[in-house]
Amino acid sequence: MPMPEDLILWDVVEEHLDEAAFLWTQWERGLHSPLYQLHTLRDRVEERMLAHLDGLVVGGEAVAQRLLYPALTEGLGGIAFAAAMALLLSGRPAAEEAVCSALAAAAPPQREEIIRALCLGPSPSRQARLLGLISGEVPGARSASARILGFQQVDLGSALLRLFQGSDREEWLAGLYGLRYRPRRDCEAALVNALRSTDAAIVEAGLLAASVAQIPGVLDCCRELLRSSHPATPTAALLLTFLGTESDHTLLVQGAVDMSHPKDIIFALGLCGGRDAMAACVQWLTSEELALAASESFVSLTGIDAEKEKLLAPTPPMPPDEALPDGDADLDLPSEAEIPLLDAVATAAWWESHRDQFKASERYFQGQPVSRANPTAWQAALSQANLRQRHPLALGLACASGGSIIIQTAALCRKQPIGGAA
Repeated sequence: MPMPEDLILWDVVEEHLDEAAFLWTQWERGLHSPLYQLHTLRDRVEERMLAHLDGLVVGGEAVAQRLLYPALTEGLGGIAFAAAMALLLSGRPAAEEAVCSALAAAAPPQREEIIRALCLGPSPSRQARLLGLISGEVPGARSASARILGFQQVDLGSALLRLFQGSDREEWLAGLYGLRYRPRRDCEAALVNALRSTDAAIVEAGLLAASVAQIPGVLDCCRELLRSSHPATPTAALLLTFLGTESDHTLLVQGAVDMSHPKDIIFALGLCGGRDAMAACVQWLTSEELALAASESFVSLTGIDAEKEKLLAPTPPMPPDEALPDGDADLDLPSEAEIPLLDAVATAAWWESHRDQFKASERYFQGQPVSRANPTAWQAALSQANLRQRHPLALGLACASGGSIIIQTAALCRKQPIGGAA
């Protein structure tokens, strides 16, 4: 039951809105943190965010009218998301109508936050409404609706094909995004055309969708992109690591420092690399530019406890005026700043005495062999992964299963399976 208006403490309600908005920005940042696993983010951030959203819901229509409806189109970062999410959680038809109407009326920053809330809050009635918008005449509404339904892995039916009939960039991106999470054989021509595009974002979206659908020629396209230093090189390197031949793996290891996006290539190798990738990481530790990326991938491949093995480089003291406050502010750091740096000399000594425990013919993640064609191996890797690793590993699982096992790693943590089984 909604709270009577004369009992509403408006300063408390406003605090709920501000806190929900702040925690959402931290939650989004945490989804890509190398320090967090799925359950950690759920318990430390997500549950608190949802509790504040519940605090907005109990106020009913009075809070919506005075606070939430205006917040859909104005306010600082996160406010529109919090307002939209609270309105969707309320389950009231008027609240849902307001969110869907704001999707068309809001400025780009708020519009993206509303789209995110709609992605995270699926319901059959909203999905039916959004599906109808894809067939409508408003281009922005078509692409936004397709993005939301693609996130939720909804079958778009014939509406999906319409997204590829014109030259609207956002519609193409939305359609390709949907195909990544729900492959369809009748869209192979669109995927082939996407791989030939001069638009880097369309090429990258096409690569992801085509790899899950197991379209022939994807690996050849990845090799070409890698050699030409294309902006989609990070995605191409990831797919070659997951799906490529031993010669592709050797190319990545040997050419990482000579190609564009070396840190992205090293990160990809850290998710499914072999003994030669481990040895290369030890060498890359001596490079100031590559040392952090090499540290992350070496730990990821070998599964070592760097602190227990005393392999961490000394941490220089931080000047007092640059010290970070405790708590959630840590999540504002870039992901790279959260990666522990290995000591090059100590790690080289450890590697010299432990390298024989890794077989040259195997690929590894967290010290365990990964059979790249076996979905069960990817599910096991996902259960151990941190949140930075979880997104690409879910792609590996989707590719290995031919699109039959899809995990939406940007969904609420409480909705995600730890590994690959729902």
